[in-house]
Amino acid sequence: MELEDPNLKIIPRENLHLTLAFLGEYDLSKAMEKMGKMTFEKGNVELKGSGVFPNPDYARIVWIGISGEEMRGNVERIMKEFGIDEKRETTLHLTVARAYGKSDKIKSFLEKHKDEEFGSFAPEYICIYESILKKPNPEYRIIEKIRLFPA
Repeated sequence: MELEDPNLKIIPRENLHLTLAFLGEYDLSKAMEKMGKMTFEKGNVELKGSGVFPNPDYARIVWIGISGEEMRGNVERIMKEFGIDEKRETTLHLTVARAYGKSDKIKSFLEKHKDEEFGSFAPEYICIYESILKKPNPEYRIIEKIRLFPA
């Protein structure tokens, strides 16, 4: 695999999920209450391009980009409802690997896939996940599924 490296950990298939907004240490019951009152639009999501957080010289997260007008609107509603600073850049993404040190494979992956189109689909739900950090991989538990509705 092109990201195989001792300093990189590929995200296992069962842990793959699209990240729209990270709420951090937000009270779970309050988050569920807020999200349960919101409506979200259904639309196509395109997986395109690649990137890293925080930057290519010090990468910790390797991701595939997500685009889609309806999903971007959903994210803007979440940010507003949860009081997330709207000036903060929000990068919708699918995490594919975590870096635990320098790796030459990251820059070649970014160059190779910077404009690549990986496909598209229409999600049925937005989910609230709980992240449980543990080794060898974090566990992501679905707490709530919220159905998306056609615009």
